[in-house]
Amino acid sequence: MPRINYVDGAQASSLVRNLFAKVEKTLGMIPNMFRHLANSTMGFDGFLKLKASLAGGKLGGRLQMLITLATSEFNGCRYCVAANTKMGQDNDLLTAQECLDARRFEAADPRETALLKFVQRVLETSGQIASVDLKSLRNNGFGDEETMEILGTMALATYTNYVSNVAHPDLDFPPVPIL
Repeated sequence: MPRINYVDGAQASSLVRNLFAKVEKTLGMIPNMFRHLANSTMGFDGFLKLKASLAGGKLGGRLQMLITLATSEFNGCRYCVAANTKMGQDNDLLTAQECLDARRFEAADPRETALLKFVQRVLETSGQIASVDLKSLRNNGFGDEETMEILGTMALATYTNYVSNVAHPDLDFPPVPIL
C-alpha cells in the first residue's frame, strides 16, 4: 500500500501533465513510481532529463539496463527490479537470464562482467573503491566518460530505488522476487 500520494494527471501542474504525456508516449503507461516522483515537479523533470541525457551517452541501453538491475537489486527495490526486468526484456535489451545474472553482478561477456563488478564495488564501498577496481574497468575498455555515465546511471537508479522503497508504489509490472 502506497505511503506517499500518487499525483493524478488531471489535477497536476501543466508541466507534470506534459511530462506524463511524454512518459505515456514512450512507455505506453505512466508507472506508479513516476506518479510518486511527480510530487516534486522539479525532481520528476530532472529525473527525466538526466535519464534522456544518459540515454544519448556512450554506454547505450543494454549496459545501462545491466547497471540499473544490479543497483536496484543491491538496494532491495522490488518495484525497480520488476519494472526494469520487464522493460529490459520488452525492449530486447536483455534476456530473462541476463536480467537475473545482472542482479547477481554476473554476465557471460567479460566486458559486461567487468562493468558489473565495478558497479558492485562502488555500491559496497559507497564509492570508496580501490585503484585496482578502476584499473580493471579501464582495462576492459571503459574510459573516463563511460565511468561518469556508469556513476550517473547508478545515481539515477538509486534515486528511483529510494523513491520506491520509501513510497511503496503498487506494483504495475510482473513481480520479480529480490534475490
